Amino acid sequence: MSRYSRDDIARLGPDAQQQIAHVRFGIDEQQRQRDLLDQPERSKYGSRKTEVDGIVFDSKAEADRWLELKLLHRAGQISCLIRQPELPICINGHKIASYFADFTYRDADDNVVYEDVKSKPTRTPVYRLKKKLVECLYSIKIVEVES
Repeated sequence: MSRYSRDDIARLGPDAQQQIAHVRFGIDEQQRQRDLLDQPERSKYGSRKTEVDGIVFDSKAEADRWLELKLLHRAGQISCLIRQPELPICINGHKIASYFADFTYRDADDNVVYEDVKSKPTRTPVYRLKKKLVECLYSIKIVEVES
C-alpha cells in the first residue's frame, strides 16, 4: 500500500479528495456530530419555539394567542396583560411548587383571567394537579385555550 503526499491528493478531483478525507479523518462521524448540534432541539410535545416581539414562546399557538391578546389590549377590551405570572403553591406555609400560567389580564368586567394555551398532549397529570391546587388555593378559574 503506497502513501500519497498532499500534492498527490491536491491533484485529484474534489470528489476523490472528499472520499480520501472521509477515510483518513473520519469526517462522516464529525459531520454527523456537527449536524446533530445544528438541529434545533425538538420539544417533548412536538411544539416549536416561536419568537414574537423579541419574546420566545414555547409554541406557535402560545405566540398566536399573545398577538390576539395584544390586539384586545390595544382595543381597550382587556387591561393589565402579563405573560407567565407565577402562582406559588404553598401548603401550611411551605412552598411546594409554582404554577406559571401563560397569561393573565383583566377583562372588560374587571375580572382577573388566567389563561393557559394547551393541547391534548400537554394536559399532563402534573399540570392537571397543579391547576387544581392553584384553583383551590387562590379561588380562581384557569381558562384553557385550545391550541
